[in-house]
Amino acid sequence: RDAFLSLLATNPAELAEGSTVGTASTRRRAQLLHSYPHLKVVQLRGNVETRLQAMREGQVQATILALSGLKRLTQEGVVTCILTTSEMLPAPCQGAIGIMCREGDMPLRKLLSAAGHLPTMMEVSAERACLQAVLGQSPEMPAFAVACHATATLQQQAAGTAAGPGPAPAYMMSMECLCTDADGKVMLRQQRSREISAAVGSRQQSEEAGTLPGGEELLLHCARQLGQELGVLLRGAAIKQGWL
Repeated sequence: RDAFLSLLATNPAELAEGSTVGTASTRRRAQLLHSYPHLKVVQLRGNVETRLQAMREGQVQATILALSGLKRLTQEGVVTCILTTSEMLPAPCQGAIGIMCREGDMPLRKLLSAAGHLPTMMEVSAERACLQAVLGQSPEMPAFAVACHATATLQQQAAGTAAGPGPAPAYMMSMECLCTDADGKVMLRQQRSREISAAVGSRQQSEEAGTLPGGEELLLHCARQLGQELGVLLRGAAIKQGWL
């Protein structure tokens, strides 16, 4: 989620016409101008205090920052309001914390998996797959903005009995993605929901292969498939717009 900061308004809609919002993010600029074309968006870089000082001095009337970053800095108190994903779709994987390790180091991967949060892993996998599908193999950053947000919600918890393992866990995976030109004049959105389940047989195969336990590898694979499907649709739309 993104946070709106201002000394003059409680939300972007309250900003007067011609008000200046500072951000260095093309994604935030585009979505802001799409919803509030009466505002002016300018480049604003620096840490939180630098941006707050710019507001105090009247250089800008508002700014937008990642809520997760403010929380980690224990500066939630500067937040004027938290923007909904309908107002500001976040960047892929925004707010997620990842730990890297050697791909073939299975003992370490198993150790780290205990600290992993499966719904977040599914969401990040879907969002990364979406971004990769949109951008393709191009080494250059596109001239348009990409945003996506995935949510994995547990629908059914496995419950083992003396007779054997319970039903495989099932998650409802919802995902929304968009790409837009830098000024927010053309915005392309895609949204899809799907139930994802890990079958018992796949769970056993996953454990025998030494990958993630409990069928998690299958769940992550299905999450990536969903993200890729939406990414392919967005890429096709972006090509039609001449952005790629």
